[in-house]
Amino acid sequence: MHTATDPVIRLDTVAQVMELAERFAPNNLWYVKTMQDVLTFGGEEVKESAVHNLMRLIAEGTSTK
Repeated sequence: MHTATDPVIRLDTVAQVMELAERFAPNNLWYVKTMQDVLTFGGEEVKESAVHNLMRLIAEGTSTK
């Protein structure tokens, strides 16, 4: 993801990683760490709803599923 220079590939990769992380996260800590990486490398391609879900999880300690 961090080496992709094509914006379409980068956007698609970010979207797929976010979807898989939300669906198959084994625990909240793994999800938070994975989303941190996605935010770091994905930048502007990260959907606002994913950021909101992450903030809610951190603030409330609730599941995003």
